[in-house]
Amino acid sequence: MFGDAFAGQTFRADFRDFGIGYTVVDKAKSELYEELEPRLNAGEVELLDVGKLQEQLLTLVWRGARIDHQPGDHDDYANACAGAVYLAAGARGHAIILSREALQQFATQMPQRNRFGRSAGMPNFPARQLGYR
Repeated sequence: MFGDAFAGQTFRADFRDFGIGYTVVDKAKSELYEELEPRLNAGEVELLDVGKLQEQLLTLVWRGARIDHQPGDHDDYANACAGAVYLAAGARGHAIILSREALQQFATQMPQRNRFGRSAGMPNFPARQLGYR
């Protein structure tokens, strides 16, 4: 599993508790967004038809010297997309490709977070559903 360093060890610990390694990507999300835009414009990337993803990408703004979401908005889908494209483009030499069905199932079964940002635990998915063999 690759991700950002958001919330310190919180999410890394959640994945570790279920035996899933978590590697922090070596770029900030603003850098990932900057690298995504030319790939989108060049037609190298085709986005999934997911309304939240499209909305989040379209509403990103420059805030000082970085690209981010506007106050009160979210960028979870946009951040995940930019990170996945970065990895798939060969940043680490490999990528995991998930089916649309696996992504949707994962998104709908993500645990709710309490007011401290802690989850009740990760959903239990058989490896086959996540695209592993």
